[in-house]
Amino acid sequence: MDLGFTVVHETIYRYIYANKANGGRLYKMLRHKNKKYHDRSKRYNTRGTIIDRTMIDKRPKIVEKKSCIGDLEIDTVIGKNHIGALVTAVDRKSKFALIKNVPSKQADIVTTALIEMITPIV
Repeated sequence: MDLGFTVVHETIYRYIYANKANGGRLYKMLRHKNKKYHDRSKRYNTRGTIIDRTMIDKRPKIVEKKSCIGDLEIDTVIGKNHIGALVTAVDRKSKFALIKNVPSKQADIVTTALIEMITPIV
């Protein structure tokens, strides 16, 4: 059907933005709801970093010698599809390992599991 004129996409967007300025809600029908694009690749991603963590090369030199029992290396092993986790505590000298299954890696759950694991041997 020929109307005798053409409408380009800029005209449609101009109409939608004018409608928005007058309190209309047509912009809500747009694919991105008129939100600005957020480029995540240009900014350093801070998810998953531990606040106030001590780097492994900053720990006391005596720990590297593995001369005393009681220096534990504690870690979490995350399950497939991030479902469930294991909390492990391994003595660096004797290689004595404590392992406990936890439902998630939330700090309070992991802390409780560690206390339950270590209390009988202290």
